[in-house]
Amino acid sequence: MSVRDTTGVNGVAQILSCLSDGAPRRTIELARETGLARSTAFDLVRRLQEARLVRREATGKLIAGPSAVALGFARFGLAQLHGPAEALLGWLRDHCDATATLSCADRGERVTLASSLASRPKSAATDRSATLSYAICGEGGLEVARLDVICPPNAARSQRAETEALALRVKTSLEHHLARGDAK
Repeated sequence: MSVRDTTGVNGVAQILSCLSDGAPRRTIELARETGLARSTAFDLVRRLQEARLVRREATGKLIAGPSAVALGFARFGLAQLHGPAEALLGWLRDHCDATATLSCADRGERVTLASSLASRPKSAATDRSATLSYAICGEGGLEVARLDVICPPNAARSQRAETEALALRVKTSLEHHLARGDAK
């Protein structure tokens, strides 16, 4: 490997490491944080975008791309849930105005794999949100992930019941995708 190749590999690692905290950044900010030359940072970002390891938000800032997110799921043996989780959590958010999060345990800590946030303003201190939590079970009935759904503040009983019913459908679908992956 040439010096140029190792600089590129190191630059890719630094850029992905910076973006791993979830904070969107502009390419120039990444260049400053990593100490890379601007031209190198722009070139590496372009290549990372082509590989779908980073993507641009509507604001022009960079975040982890779909391939990087898929790597995160794969790290926990849940690669087959990546696409379905992204779609199902968004569907749940859109149908229930609920925040939905899929996480897994890693050395005693919860790691968020995917999240879809409800688009509502911060509520007053008197508003109460109910959180529903469902174990996503894999082979042998063991929990491999957890689906948490935060209902809208002060949701009516009927709205909460509908959210619960739809969350159970999402849980079932995720377990189905997980089982299909185990069968391969």
